[in-house]
Amino acid sequence: MPYSDLLPELTKTLERYRARSETSRTASNSFLHATIIPEVHDPNRAGRRAWTAMLSAERDSESPSSQLRQSLPEATGLRLDLGDTLGEGGMGLVRSANQCSMGRAVAVKTLREEVVDDDNAMRLVREAWLTGSLEHPNVLPVYDVALDGNGMPMVVMRRIEGVDWADIIHDAAEIKSRFGEGELLTHNLRILAQLCQVVAFAHDRGFVHRDIKPENVRIGLFGELYLLDWGIAVALNDDESGRFPLAKEAKEMAGTPSYMAPEMLGGDMPPLTEQTDVYLLGAVLYEIVCGVPPHDGTSMMAVVSSILSSNPDISSSIPNSLTSIIRKCMAANPHDRFSSAEQIRAALLDHLRLRELEDVLTDSMTKLEELTELLSSELAPTAKHLAA
Repeated sequence: MPYSDLLPELTKTLERYRARSETSRTASNSFLHATIIPEVHDPNRAGRRAWTAMLSAERDSESPSSQLRQSLPEATGLRLDLGDTLGEGGMGLVRSANQCSMGRAVAVKTLREEVVDDDNAMRLVREAWLTGSLEHPNVLPVYDVALDGNGMPMVVMRRIEGVDWADIIHDAAEIKSRFGEGELLTHNLRILAQLCQVVAFAHDRGFVHRDIKPENVRIGLFGELYLLDWGIAVALNDDESGRFPLAKEAKEMAGTPSYMAPEMLGGDMPPLTEQTDVYLLGAVLYEIVCGVPPHDGTSMMAVVSSILSSNPDISSSIPNSLTSIIRKCMAANPHDRFSSAEQIRAALLDHLRLRELEDVLTDSMTKLEELTELLSSELAPTAKHLAA
């Protein structure tokens, strides 16, 4: 079916999500920048298998929350002193805490009171499982999962002091102040190249993030980078544990409209693959060089149309090498994109090396011109003086 035939129905779906988001709090005031949580996630069916595997006997008649209570430790065993709220999104609430047994500061993620139910509890635990399975320097460590007094999950994570990349991505003065980096574009390209590494690692482990954006990247006080919010990530392979949602079953719309790849609109679109994240990395590169995300519009129809066409307007002032990377990443057809995040990283590093060579050449030419001007001036030694 041609993409154009899907436009009206997809627009209605996106409108429905926007109407729902207006009654809930999100990390961004703009719907186009807010993460769409899958409407039809069906976490209980697959998740029930995970709970059963963690128990000593089958309890198919019990609810997921009942199984959860029997398979996870009580939070009192962790000895947590909860503190202030660090942030919240459409579903989760993150608070500071002190883990008494270790004497260290941690972050604790729970559900907001307005969205507490079995399905969302399962989503939160599955996010913790998935994140915890990705042991990588650029993935936030998950220390434990336990239950609060109401039997709802609490995810204990490393607390990161730092800033969201989205808050500084266009602020050259702030980047120079924090990291001593003098050139905004170079700094952002290095961050993106590092981000490609963790995405490539996730793909190697069989997971697609599908919500890569600057708002989900945290930069620590010493430049350490973390790709956060794996809540809508999916597994490419079924490990038969039931702990992870599968890409082949993800037919619903999910992600952030401003960055979405066409297949993320759901329905009859192509399946989610590693190339979905490749597209998102290209969308972030577009924002780096153009100042805004690629998909925008005054109506939902315009936004969906932009996503489907995936033909972003790029200024001629942008270096050709970066323009080529963006267009290859953001091809509407997944098969026309880079085959891996590592290929994007290599292309970015090639661009940075070329820029360094050009800077050296420019500096050398400037010094040569200064020397030539000096030698030709009246201050330069004469041939007679040189002969003497």
